[in-house]
Amino acid sequence: MIKQIINYFKKIYLISVSKMEQQPHIASLFKNKLRTKFPGCLVEVSDQYYYTTTDDLLRKMLDIIPIKHQEYVAERHDCLPYDTILLNEDLDMINICDVKVGDFIVGKEGKITKVLNKISKDKLKTLKIKTRRGILECTPNHKVWIIVAGKEKEIFAKDLKINHELLSIKNIDYNLSVKQIKSKEFYELLGYYIADGWKMNNQICISGRDGHPKEKQKERCKNICNKLGYFNTIHYKHIYINPKQDLNIFNDCGTNAHNKQVNNYYLSQKEIKSLLKGLQADCSKASKSKSITYNTVSDKLIIDIRILHKLLGESMSLKFQENCGGFTNSSIWRGTPYLHKEFKNKVLSIGKGRNVDCYDITTKNKGIYLVQSDTVVHNCDDFAREMWTVVRKLFPLLAFGYCHVITPQGKHAANFVFYQNKKNGPINFYFVEPQTGKLSYFNWKPYIIIL
Repeated sequence: MIKQIINYFKKIYLISVSKMEQQPHIASLFKNKLRTKFPGCLVEVSDQYYYTTTDDLLRKMLDIIPIKHQEYVAERHDCLPYDTILLNEDLDMINICDVKVGDFIVGKEGKITKVLNKISKDKLKTLKIKTRRGILECTPNHKVWIIVAGKEKEIFAKDLKINHELLSIKNIDYNLSVKQIKSKEFYELLGYYIADGWKMNNQICISGRDGHPKEKQKERCKNICNKLGYFNTIHYKHIYINPKQDLNIFNDCGTNAHNKQVNNYYLSQKEIKSLLKGLQADCSKASKSKSITYNTVSDKLIIDIRILHKLLGESMSLKFQENCGGFTNSSIWRGTPYLHKEFKNKVLSIGKGRNVDCYDITTKNKGIYLVQSDTVVHNCDDFAREMWTVVRKLFPLLAFGYCHVITPQGKHAANFVFYQNKKNGPINFYFVEPQTGKLSYFNWKPYIIIL
């Protein structure tokens, strides 16, 4: 290794990388280490050498450090399954595996927060935690918040007990940036279509059989259509509607029960209430409590309805019933909103989950909102802090940053890493090849490396 270094590098210059985290002692450390390990090389070091623990460079370390060290970092296993649904800044649903660093998602307290880091952890065992508001799936070492005597407390998911109350959010903080041009009657009709309608050719149909309770629904739809100028025809089982230029809006909300969805959340509270009024047309109603329950076979629609209620500051319980009977014997989602009171998100059962690919993400406000269970879980361990702690333990000598490589073809920017696997061991040097962007280990012969 030393002979290779001497042959490849005649001079090594260490100068200030950038105005990041200042560590003056690094300069003298490198000066002594390099002169000892590389006799015959001239080492010039500036008065102050800078290194950084920024997340961007730490992520590059994962590609450079040997695989066994990556596994060491990954042993914490505080992760979420790849298909965990998050909400982005537009309130669109996105799987955690598709989230990118720099994206904005809904975090703690329902506030929009920035994603700082993301790491894939391969297949891990998870827990399946059933709550009053849905199902939470995470690895046993993932941190969650519980409410104890009105205060938040952090614990591991594996330490959860039955009747523990999980942290949630009261509402979602969002900005109405687009002024709607549709009336509240339009959104009520759209709600009727999503809940109880279907597409037929270039028209939509909404149920309303004569002599049955939904006959009033058909009459209400007719009155709205007349107000909006939509051509409509009454059938004894339903109403035909030609929404003209608005047909695409209805199409975007699905054409049958299994693919129904709400395609836009940027609505005022009045518009949300009108949309929910239509969506509740197909709800079942309790005779005593007067509560309503949404019933749908659409996986997305039930989450959409939860989001709409959350935007109004309301919570909703969620249950999944398999093979519920009926004409198709389909599985069905049932959601019951609590319109006038907040109900605690208590743990009902804890069991074994799947063995699936999992991901870590780090957010700026230290929390991640999981809409499927209406729960806020703790940020995955701060990547920069954890990574830096690990690599400092692994490597007695370590520095990384940006550099310029002077080659026969000219001067090129690159990234570099110096590290030792053990004290007094050989110093390894990696850099990113300017031409290919790939990691290289002495694959070509630069004249001078300027760090």
